Amino acid sequence: MCFTIEIHKSRTEIESRFNKKFESGSENFEPKYYVSAFEFPKLPVITQEKFEIISMINWGLIPSWLTENSKIDDFRKNTLNAKAETLYDKPSFQNPIKNKRCLVIAHGFFEWQHNRKIKVPYYIKLKNDDLFSFAGIYDEWADKNSGEIFNGFSIITCEANTLLAKIHNSKKRMPVIIDKKNERNWIDPSLNENQITELLKPNNENELTAWPIGNLINERNQNKNVPELLERRDYSDYNNEINFLT
Repeated sequence: MCFTIEIHKSRTEIESRFNKKFESGSENFEPKYYVSAFEFPKLPVITQEKFEIISMINWGLIPSWLTENSKIDDFRKNTLNAKAETLYDKPSFQNPIKNKRCLVIAHGFFEWQHNRKIKVPYYIKLKNDDLFSFAGIYDEWADKNSGEIFNGFSIITCEANTLLAKIHNSKKRMPVIIDKKNERNWIDPSLNENQITELLKPNNENELTAWPIGNLINERNQNKNVPELLERRDYSDYNNEINFLT
């Protein structure tokens, strides 16, 4: 799955990579080494409806048909990710996958490898160190009491490629990374179901690099928005208790 990402790149770098400007009023973007989905943060996203700009949208989709305000947080926790295989079966995702696809901008992400008694955190990014985009879907929800509009997205996951299957070895899944040449195609409103499904595949593992990092990412009440978070950890002191990737 994908619940923790890294996007420590400036607004200027993001705008240059995607050849788009941030939406007016989106001054609240801050580069971060650590972003947790469970805090429902706002992240830079390119949507079908506003494909010419970069919007700031909350992680955690709330379906437009939801009527009970008390269920918002429960829904968001369950829609942080969306499985590619069941997008057309789930009521929360059926309409968004057809009409509200988006690109969720990132620079890296984290997964955990289960090794006997411990879980080893890994940092994963493109080998060329470029920004990239996850395949996402979004929806707009209106608070019936206040009239406030809320936009939220989900990151789509798929079966892991060989590299991520070794790292995320409990679930063997990974977020869908849209190839740079397919980014505009992913948010093309004319795509049919077969064309959409064809894009929801694991990317080439040779495009990725990954390494084990320290335990800071697992610690509570610690500042994780520091470059040290991404430093490689040597696990050789575990001897035969751990089989980590090199």
